[in-house]
Amino acid sequence: MARRTQWWARRNDGKVTLRLLPDEAQLLVQVFSELRTVLDGPPDDPVLQRLFPAAYLDPTEEAREREYQVLAHSSLLRTRLDSLREILEALGPVASGRKRVELVLDDEHVGRWMGALNDVRIALGVSVDVGEDADPDEFELDDPRRLGVEIYALLTWFFGELVDVLLGAMPEDGLD
Repeated sequence: MARRTQWWARRNDGKVTLRLLPDEAQLLVQVFSELRTVLDGPPDDPVLQRLFPAAYLDPTEEAREREYQVLAHSSLLRTRLDSLREILEALGPVASGRKRVELVLDDEHVGRWMGALNDVRIALGVSVDVGEDADPDEFELDDPRRLGVEIYALLTWFFGELVDVLLGAMPEDGLD
């Protein structure tokens, strides 16, 4: 049985609910807005290189890599920016409110949230140079990376709760 979460829940109709307090929504607005700014940045940014990795790692395939980037990069970028725009529009009223709000997401919107959350975690991980097992307690209080690591850990928990809710809706004997 899936554990109960603080933020995410699956409804009987299959949709997923996200319950947020205004300060939680404000943090999400901030990190998603910062990700949008990074996506509009120079292509040599290490975060962008991690979010849009090379398709061809073989140095002899440079022409194919350039072709892939021309064909796929703009589409992938547009998808990410569209998802962020939609999420930020949904979060705006919550972030400016004074009480907990519940957003109802269908499968398509859940997919967009998952993609955006994963992207923002990757971007933050690259920015503060940490990985999946980052523990804020391993950083001194005056370490400039500590806040980033704390936000990374929170986003990891947040993302993990969504995964748990989605896995809880899967049949116990697997998929056919």
